[in-house]
Amino acid sequence: MQYFAVAAVHLILSSCFLYLFSSSSAQVYIDVNCNAASNYTSGSVYEQNLNNTLTSLVANSSLSGFYITSVGQNPDVVYGLIQCIPGLSNMDCQTCANTAATELRRRCFTQKEASILTNNCSLHYSDWSFFTTVNGSVRLSFYNLDDAANTVLFNRQLGKLVKNISSDAAAVPSKFAVGITSYTDFVNIYARVQCSRELAENSCLSCLQGLISYIPTCCDNKVGGRILSLSCNLRFEIYSFFLPPLPLPPPSPSLPEQNETTDGTAETTNHAGN
Repeated sequence: MQYFAVAAVHLILSSCFLYLFSSSSAQVYIDVNCNAASNYTSGSVYEQNLNNTLTSLVANSSLSGFYITSVGQNPDVVYGLIQCIPGLSNMDCQTCANTAATELRRRCFTQKEASILTNNCSLHYSDWSFFTTVNGSVRLSFYNLDDAANTVLFNRQLGKLVKNISSDAAAVPSKFAVGITSYTDFVNIYARVQCSRELAENSCLSCLQGLISYIPTCCDNKVGGRILSLSCNLRFEIYSFFLPPLPLPPPSPSLPEQNETTDGTAETTNHAGN
C-alpha cells in the first residue's frame, strides 16, 4: 500500500529537520531537534559523558527495546533514553539506535540537549532529568493514500479501538498494547499504541489522547496511519502488522433484523503488553 509521510515541524527550542535516506530494507524518516539554548565545549567533561551516554544507549538498546541512563556528576551529568517500536528485532533496534546516535552527534554538535525520532526508534539526551516528562508534540506522521469506503463506520470503530487500547497501555509496565476490531464483515482494523515506559499511567494516557485527537488532522478517513511523538506513538491499519500476529476477533453475532447491515456493534480484541 502506498503511504505519504508528513513532517510535523515544531520550532520549540530549536529547528526540527526531516531527513530521508535509503537503507537496505526500507526508507527511514528522521526528525532531529537540537536545543541551541545550552552548549558545551569540545573536549569538555560534558562531551566525554555524552559520548559514554550514547555508547551505553546503543549497547543496551537491544536488551528490551528500552533503556535509560545517566552518566557523570553535576554540572556535567548527561541523561539519556532510547526506545524502539514494539516488534522490532534486537538487531534492528540496535541498528536504529546506532543511526540515531550518529545523526545526533553529527547534527547537534556542542548542544547539551537534543532528540531524534525515526519511524523505528527515538533517542533523547539532555543535561536535565527529563525522565517522566511528557513530550507529546507530533513530530512525524504517515498516512495510507486509500480512503475508507464507509468513513462514518470506520472512524467510529477506530475511535473506540484506540481509546480502549490506550487505556490498556497506560495501565501496564510495558506501556504498550494492540487491538483488533471489525470494520466490515471481511475487513478488520488493527491498532497499536506505545508510550515511553518510564511515564506514569496518567501521563501515558494523556500523551496517547493527544495523538488520537491528531488523527483527523493527519489521517482523516484514511485506512492506515502512524503518528509519532517523542513520548508516545500510534499506528492503525486494515491489515495485521503485529509481530507476532494476533488471532482474529470472533465474528459479531448476526441479529435477524440487522442481517444486511454493519452497524458498529462489532467485538474488539485488546491485548496489552506485560
